[in-house]
Amino acid sequence: MKHRQSQYSHSQRLGVFILAAFVVIMLISCIGVQVHFNLKKEVVTARVLTTAIKRIDDEDRYLVSIERVDDKGVATAAPETVKIEDSILYGNFRSADVYFDLTQHTQAIYVFTLLGTRNGYLSTFPNIVEYRYIKD
Repeated sequence: MKHRQSQYSHSQRLGVFILAAFVVIMLISCIGVQVHFNLKKEVVTARVLTTAIKRIDDEDRYLVSIERVDDKGVATAAPETVKIEDSILYGNFRSADVYFDLTQHTQAIYVFTLLGTRNGYLSTFPNIVEYRYIKD
């Protein structure tokens, strides 16, 4: 009986170790993904053209079509799509509020801080992590 009790204790410790290792690996993976998207940070002045909620990979994503503009409000590039998603590293957990604000002010000009790049194969878009209203 004594032998069985110590074997159970060993199995229990092994289970806790495996669970802890799994949690550490998941945390490192999440941080790695965030760091990857932080490799490209860009501040742009752009006009909000349209907003949409799209279902991609069984998740709702907030997408915004923007058009980069110069200081006079003249378009300088073709329209592009960006997303609004919570960002752990920037402490930005208001994606729905940001989306609603931009939806209410289409055609307005903002300064956006974007993280990430567009990848059509992976359906990824630059993420708006900060924004500041400029004018209508």
